[in-house]
Amino acid sequence: VFTLHRGGERSRALFGDGVLDLREVPEFSAFSDRQRIQLAAIRSGEPFVDVPRLRRFLENIRYPLSFLDFETYSVAVPPYEGLRPWQHIPFQYSLHLKMDAGSLAAHFGFIEAKGSDGRRPLLESLLERIFPAGSVIVLGNNFERTMLSFLAEVCPDQRDAVDAVTARIVDLSVPFQSFWFYHPEQHGRLSLKAILPALTGSGYEDLHFSDGLQASIAYYLGSHGETADARGAPAETALRDQLSEYCALDTRGLVDVLTALERAAAT
Repeated sequence: VFTLHRGGERSRALFGDGVLDLREVPEFSAFSDRQRIQLAAIRSGEPFVDVPRLRRFLENIRYPLSFLDFETYSVAVPPYEGLRPWQHIPFQYSLHLKMDAGSLAAHFGFIEAKGSDGRRPLLESLLERIFPAGSVIVLGNNFERTMLSFLAEVCPDQRDAVDAVTARIVDLSVPFQSFWFYHPEQHGRLSLKAILPALTGSGYEDLHFSDGLQASIAYYLGSHGETADARGAPAETALRDQLSEYCALDTRGLVDVLTALERAAAT
């Protein structure tokens, strides 16, 4: 019952009444519209799809597609002038590019060099790789926009190019946040970590990092000093491989989630 979307007091009340499984909820009238969608999906075992709204959302996506994700770190003592304590600083991006619906997605990535200010090289690499037209797909509207704006402040000569990218952003979380699509295996959660395995059966369990915080801490610690991994290779080399694998799955996941939504909307 504690997987009920925004359950709060209602989840606690159900638990107090001896209801331990959402499939045991006797009736739905007291729940919100989104909670009722979740409960109905759990009871049926099938995804809920609002086909008309989902189709209208997908009609706004224009090929070629650029799937974008940043990784950042934040520290109490900023490493560069003009930054606030704990401000997010991008050190890595992952980009999957898909020319049309029938093509395979190509992957490109960037991780800043150890001990350097990689903000400008990161932005220049991104602007060189990203498609100059078509939608830029992200999950969650604010984070990538904020990071792009931050990079444009660091590189004001690139402001127009950054604004052109930002204007093309499409937030793939909208159908999930709006419950135009809900899969019972999401268990009330709306993050990529919940959506991806629910829709595709694959997830992050086999990776060295399972979330962005782990990756952020490992990157920052790994950028100071030299150690070796168990195979005797420099830890920096292993770390960069692990970071690349993790971030690449974030954008590969966006490709797969969009494909699943397109398939659901076509039914």
